[in-house]
Amino acid sequence: MTRKTIFWLTIAIMLLATSKVASAPAYLRVIPVSGTVIDLYWSAMEGESYDIWATTDGVNWSKIFTTGQGANSFFVTEGIQPYRNYYFLVAVAGTILSNPLTEANSVNSTEIGVGYPPNQHVHNYYLADTNLCANCHRTHRAQGASLLKFPTVEETCLTCHDGTQSKYNVLDGQVSRDGTWMNPLASSAGPFGSLMGKISSSRPVAAHTIGTP
Repeated sequence: MTRKTIFWLTIAIMLLATSKVASAPAYLRVIPVSGTVIDLYWSAMEGESYDIWATTDGVNWSKIFTTGQGANSFFVTEGIQPYRNYYFLVAVAGTILSNPLTEANSVNSTEIGVGYPPNQHVHNYYLADTNLCANCHRTHRAQGASLLKFPTVEETCLTCHDGTQSKYNVLDGQVSRDGTWMNPLASSAGPFGSLMGKISSSRPVAAHTIGTP
């Protein structure tokens, strides 16, 4: 194979890769507008159609809709219940996603977006509402790493997840829906620092996009 052939093959591969990335949707925003309706918005390419994927548990994904060409929004009005997490991603139509949780934000799809109707999810969309950043961070008066308003990540998480401001009470391992706290044994996890009744050394870490409920 001559150098000239190799050169043009390289150019062709680069152009193919570039066109593939250019067609990918981006900047997915998931906005609950009521207890039963969630609006999706993303950056789209002209002439491209997209598949919309959804899950409530982060494991079992289903394709709920395929848009027309150039569409950059979709309103989810079926099957939505208040006070549940709903995860979405938008992918180029026909994309095969064997595991969206790990394949999201590839050259063919957006990152995973999460909605918690009827309220805005506190862990997402910082570009849309920078006040969300101030829930955990400070600039000139920070007390901990990553400009945290509290000395440690653990204390920051427990500001909400101690059962006072979030539906997740990690201290007791309970989940509340509509104000009713589930028994720890019936929730998806045990108390903070434990796993199925066994002591664990795991501690919460900062995360802006939660991939699991």
